[in-house]
Amino acid sequence: MDKKTLTPQKAKEFALEIFSQIEGEADREFRIFHVKAVTKTALALSEGDGSVDREVLEMAGWLHDIGYVESEQDHAEKGIGILEKENFILNDKIADCILHHGLKGKPRTKEGKYLQMADKISFINPGVLEIFMKRNRGKMKKEEMDFLEKMLEEAMGYLREFDR
Repeated sequence: MDKKTLTPQKAKEFALEIFSQIEGEADREFRIFHVKAVTKTALALSEGDGSVDREVLEMAGWLHDIGYVESEQDHAEKGIGILEKENFILNDKIADCILHHGLKGKPRTKEGKYLQMADKISFINPGVLEIFMKRNRGKMKKEEMDFLEKMLEEAMGYLREFDR
């Protein structure tokens, strides 16, 4: 079988196709919203850094969480496996971004570092936080949900101040 070349558009289409398989509207919405936010944030953070391959960063942004369709644990490795099964050509930078984007990851490339930073920042986003809460309502303790609701209120307050 021929190897498939990735482009930012193909990465986006493939990620959206993969995420469409997620059962549960809230989970599906969360994952799609999250990868969009991470992709946009990573590109914004890296703007002006001429040493960064922005196409790699955009592709990795769309693809970094596709492994969640198989397992939350080890989702980065699962994502690489999915891409390999589909015969996509993965360069080292894309693999680094995907494999090392998590909280404990240690990216070796600038692209990986920008993606990891964007992934962390995305959870401060009120939209992501709201979807996360909706997705986990009933699964979390009351104190945890109260804490998240307070964070959401504060984040919305910052946004309102920013808009003035």
